[in-house]
Amino acid sequence: MLSRVFWSQSFKEEILPKIESLRNSFKFLDIQVDGGIYCENVNQVAKAGANCIVSSTGIFGHDDRCYAANYMREVVQKYQ
Repeated sequence: MLSRVFWSQSFKEEILPKIESLRNSFKFLDIQVDGGIYCENVNQVAKAGANCIVSSTGIFGHDDRCYAANYMREVVQKYQ
């Protein structure tokens, strides 16, 4: 675990290099990111190498939950 995150924690951009390093070292590893992931920043996380996104507030707090979930899934799949 890189850092412990609590409910509705904000996204910390300083984890992006850690995700990139993990992805470069372990090509087939599932890398899960949880904490402050929304439609607005999921691209950064997926591009860095995360392929499992946990986003309670980013989905359930969105006006269109289906859109948010599908959008995040499509972004992650784009970088697979």
